[in-house]
Amino acid sequence: MDNLSPHKHEPTLRWIAQTGAAIRFLPDYSPDLNPIEKMGGKVKQFLRSAEARTEAELQQAIAAALAGVTAQNTINWFALCGYSIHLIRSKSFAPQEWRTVGKKVFQTRLSEAGERLGKRHGLVSR
Repeated sequence: MDNLSPHKHEPTLRWIAQTGAAIRFLPDYSPDLNPIEKMGGKVKQFLRSAEARTEAELQQAIAAALAGVTAQNTINWFALCGYSIHLIRSKSFAPQEWRTVGKKVFQTRLSEAGERLGKRHGLVSR
C-alpha cells in the first residue's frame, strides 16, 4: 500500500490482516509502483479533454471519467506496477460492491481536488 495515513490506521491494518493478506507499504515517492497513480492519470487525461468550465460540467466529467475505468484497466495497472494478480471473491462483499465503494471514495476525493484546482485556475465559479 502507499503511505497514506488512513492506510496505517490500526483498524484498517487489523481489517486487512483478517483477510489473510500480507501488509506491505511502498517506498516513499514511488508512483511507478502505485496503480492508483495510473488510474489518476487516465481520469485526469479525460478531465483535461472534457474542458469543463462550470462546476456542473466538472461533476459530469468526473462521473464520466470514473465510469470509463474498467476492471481490465485495473488489472493492467496492477500488472504494469509489477503486481501478481489474484482475483479473490468474498461472499460477504461482492466485487461490484468493492467497485462502487471505491468509485464513491475516489469520486469524492477527486471532486474535492478538482473543485479546488478549478477554482484556483478560474475554471469554475467560486
